[in-house]
Amino acid sequence: MKSSFFLVKTLSVLVWLLITHNSIASEIKLGLGKSLEKNQNGMVLKLQYIGDPLNNLWELRPLFGTDTNLNSYTSSVYACLLLKKFLDYNLSVELAFGGAVHDGPLKKQWQGKKRRIMGSRILFREEAAVGYIFKNQHNISLFIDHISNASIVRPNSGVTNIGIKYGIPLS
Repeated sequence: MKSSFFLVKTLSVLVWLLITHNSIASEIKLGLGKSLEKNQNGMVLKLQYIGDPLNNLWELRPLFGTDTNLNSYTSSVYACLLLKKFLDYNLSVELAFGGAVHDGPLKKQWQGKKRRIMGSRILFREEAAVGYIFKNQHNISLFIDHISNASIVRPNSGVTNIGIKYGIPLS
């Protein structure tokens, strides 16, 4: 129930962003991943909204997104700066760094599912991806991402996801 509510909120924000995209967005990415951590079971649905480039050198872009765990484990929303580099043979590399807010526990829970204990509500977020760009500018990428509090607060369980995402240009 909790993950479906989180997903509905996320989709509502995504629809709003799509409606207003004409001046601030260039791409949407949809993905599916799996956590590498114990006590963080289930598939993760990834939705990303990528803004227009902030410069022309390395394609620095704003990135807003969500990772929704489909088994009601920890989900998050995030804002990052995305650095995208185009390589030969229609390949690209993406690196992102920013912050995330999650809905997981901050302290150990004695009832219900065992879940990752994050220590603080606001976390750091990093992502790396390698992708292939099709002729129509759609793209597919393999990604790894991580959220944690960088040991500023204990505990610092963190969550790491790996998976695949598909990018759809908006223009």
